[in-house]
Amino acid sequence: RGQLAEFDTVASVVMAQIKGLCIACKQPVTVFQNREKVLDGVYRHHVNEKGECILAQTVTGCHQTPFVPSQSRGQCSQCNQPVTLAQLRERQPDGSYRHYVDSRNQCVLKAAHLVGDRPTYQPLQVKGLCANCDQLVTNDQHRQPGRDGNYFHFVDASGQCIHTPAELLQRCDGQRFPPMSVRGTCHQCNLLVFVDDKSARDLGNGIVEHGKDPSGKCILFNLETMVPVQSASFNTKKVELQWATEQPRPRRLGASIGPQLEAQPTRDKAAPYNNRVDTLIPADWKQAKDFFYHGPLSVGDLVVVKRSSGKLKFGKIHDKVGDDAWSVLVKFSPEPKHHSPAPGSILGRIDPAALATLGQQDRWFEASNAIESLDERKGLEQTERLPKLMEVLKTNFPVRAADETASSLARSAAGGSSIAASPNGWGDQFEVPRSYSGPEIKWPLTLDNVHEVVRHMRTRPNVALHERFVAQILGKAVELFEALPNAVADMSVPSPADGKVVVLGDTHGQLQDMLFVLEEYGEPSESTAYLVNGDVADRGQYAVEIFVLLLLYKILYPANVIINRGNHETKTQNIHDGFANEVNRKYPAALFEMFFRLYKVLPVATLLAGDVFVVHGGLSRVSCLPLSAIRNLNRGVEDVLPQSKESEMLHDLLWSDPTDNLGCCPGKRGPGTIMFGPDVTNAFLVANQLSFVIRSHEVPSNMSGWEAHHGGKLITLFTASNYCGVYNNLGGVALLDHSHRMQFRTHMAPTLDAIVARYADQTQCLQSVKVPERAGAVALGMVIACKDDEVLPRIKTEIMEHNDRLREFWARDCGGSLQVTEDVWAYGMVSVLGLNINWTPIRELLVELDDDGMVNYQAFLSRYSRPSSVVLSGFGVVGGDTFAVLHRNILLLHYALSYFDAGDRGLVPLPGFVNALNAVSVCLKQATTTAAHSISDEQLTELVAMVEGACKGAGGVQWRQFVQAIRDADDKGEDVVGCN
Repeated sequence: RGQLAEFDTVASVVMAQIKGLCIACKQPVTVFQNREKVLDGVYRHHVNEKGECILAQTVTGCHQTPFVPSQSRGQCSQCNQPVTLAQLRERQPDGSYRHYVDSRNQCVLKAAHLVGDRPTYQPLQVKGLCANCDQLVTNDQHRQPGRDGNYFHFVDASGQCIHTPAELLQRCDGQRFPPMSVRGTCHQCNLLVFVDDKSARDLGNGIVEHGKDPSGKCILFNLETMVPVQSASFNTKKVELQWATEQPRPRRLGASIGPQLEAQPTRDKAAPYNNRVDTLIPADWKQAKDFFYHGPLSVGDLVVVKRSSGKLKFGKIHDKVGDDAWSVLVKFSPEPKHHSPAPGSILGRIDPAALATLGQQDRWFEASNAIESLDERKGLEQTERLPKLMEVLKTNFPVRAADETASSLARSAAGGSSIAASPNGWGDQFEVPRSYSGPEIKWPLTLDNVHEVVRHMRTRPNVALHERFVAQILGKAVELFEALPNAVADMSVPSPADGKVVVLGDTHGQLQDMLFVLEEYGEPSESTAYLVNGDVADRGQYAVEIFVLLLLYKILYPANVIINRGNHETKTQNIHDGFANEVNRKYPAALFEMFFRLYKVLPVATLLAGDVFVVHGGLSRVSCLPLSAIRNLNRGVEDVLPQSKESEMLHDLLWSDPTDNLGCCPGKRGPGTIMFGPDVTNAFLVANQLSFVIRSHEVPSNMSGWEAHHGGKLITLFTASNYCGVYNNLGGVALLDHSHRMQFRTHMAPTLDAIVARYADQTQCLQSVKVPERAGAVALGMVIACKDDEVLPRIKTEIMEHNDRLREFWARDCGGSLQVTEDVWAYGMVSVLGLNINWTPIRELLVELDDDGMVNYQAFLSRYSRPSSVVLSGFGVVGGDTFAVLHRNILLLHYALSYFDAGDRGLVPLPGFVNALNAVSVCLKQATTTAAHSISDEQLTELVAMVEGACKGAGGVQWRQFVQAIRDADDKGEDVVGCN
């Protein structure tokens, strides 16, 4: 201890808090530092990527990634840095280890759970760097060796290197070219000019162009047939994006508070459509009184400073330098700098409580996104097994299959009630009782009749429109969408001078956003068109009402209302994510079959103003996909699975996501999904002579209602604000006017209860939500509490479901100890649960670190072990393991039980119930995924005994109620499933 005297000038440390001297750096090891106990009384600091001891105190926030020295696997042979258990690593043939590498062939030193979605590669798979794009060339890519031992990627029609794995392009013949065959890119059409194209001309200085036809258009050349093919036409009708003066900012300070600060959408009804673009942060921050607290300033206050350049900086007051003048330590910059702002340039103080809340906001945004992706991945995995399930059912129960000319896959998963083949007669089978108090639909439809329905939605949304009228609306809408000539709809701006198109993204059953948009931007009419970019269904509780409103306007103005199909406009997703339950709760089972018929006639995409491609998910893995190929897709498929080239294209258009990395790579949403890079977007736009793409499919990462990707050529648009009640994001719409200028507006819709109250009082008008002054931190705290209630139980459920696999994972790498470091704990959570998020801020809500900064995984898993039993309402008690199997495979269970519902009455005889469970078990035994566990004989006996007692006198098992009881038990979360 006497050796510590020399350090007194460096830091003042309480002696009782010192563990000893580090055996590596000879500096004190304190209880506030990341450390490893080597022997009794002997400690070492954790090290960074370079093997240097980390001396920063963890309580002050260490921005380095700590690694435990004893978990090192030696030094990387490329970068000579330590290789640890927490990193992505590869064992070499000589027994040594190497780090994974990034796209620049640089070693990835971060802990695996911090790498995120950025692509990494095993060193043995790397051939080298491409001489053209300076990106990695790997074994799974199309490549061509050069003369000097280097490699080149194959290129697409626009000359961009293709980084997509070859297996994803195996069906895309003619869309990739060896680089040695390329002469250059035509300066006029931006497409490849080949060496063998004798009609091409060299204009000097490396500039080349295609030969021209008599009209002056480029003559393209087919490398395989060695003949000219078609003339390239040039687009002259460009849509102009009206960007905001300031793009929506990353989620730091302003973004989470943004929903309360959002400038109100224009309410000048005389000129409702102008050039002003709402941005996430208001142009005049001095008016942001919900965020800035004015008053006397003092040293240490957190403030926002407006620089002379107009940029805003966040910082802390360091000292007073004069009257109304302060020295400010600017935050969020690479190096802290003192800044003496001019008088009046400090816009206001920031409540530190709001800052603390924002950190929680960031934590739950990432977690909510990951859980939603996990849900979709589970749904896709079960969808992939459906064909096998149907094969098992038809093989083992052919009599039932013969009775049904269409298999269960062609019947309604929500009950299978047959409907009239012609939609013209839908609804005739339902009678309206005298007790019905809602609006009536009269034909031919009038605008006054539609307004009556709108008023009903605004004042009594919980009173469902009668099934007779909903069925009639669906029938007439199906006839209108069936009339579309192909899978891509064409929409232009209405002809009046004040004509406009309102483009919406996902609404997901949030009626409040739909009602707000109708009020704010005007209802569909002869001069106002609406384009809804899919995902009306699922999540929220009012998707039926949104469909009804949109389809009523579609019937009134057929050319001015279009609904694109989204990935949630499919039967399996509706069963998995809630829309089937919503329909069954409000209407007879036949109504869901009608909605399903509607899905199959919706367009896959819309070409807006001949220049903007609007699609729900994104672009396809097929390089330079021509628009004509999309038009020829069969939109009438039931559940989209990537089993052929055509189904791959359709699946990608509904499910894909953008990435900043080049090429295509496997997606985050489950089997068959992809992510596409900026080169894919550029090649598609060039090949089809378009300006940009609008897609939806996910909440923008900037928490606004829209976000630009790929250099502004791809826009994500999302309309549902405060998505699912937990995201606290803004909703957005796009507006296209008659001059082909497109703008983006954002909003935070009032709650549905607030809308009902405001329309009950005719003196009030609908306003975007604005939190009262000085209430921002309180309101955000309520949101965070809501997220704790919504998201955390889902995470706990996943831990329980994968309890055994987590135990095996940590036991494999801890050398017999029951303790792992926080990084190894997080790596296990990412690897086993499939939730690729930053677990560090969430860990504190799940498990505490011990005195040595380690996680006792044995105690952690015991806390979240699977319950011994679960109550299924109306049926009885079932074992915890049995419930887990049923809940994990609820989609397969739903289809198997509906197969044996012979009379479409919602009843399955007990032998049919047993046969359905056996069929699901056989299907799961043949599955290759580790998450699929079959139903054992003991579990089958347990289930049969339970339902036999519950269905006495009912004539069979009420299978819909049985499936719903499983869902309800999961929805109740910790009370039923047993989370601590």
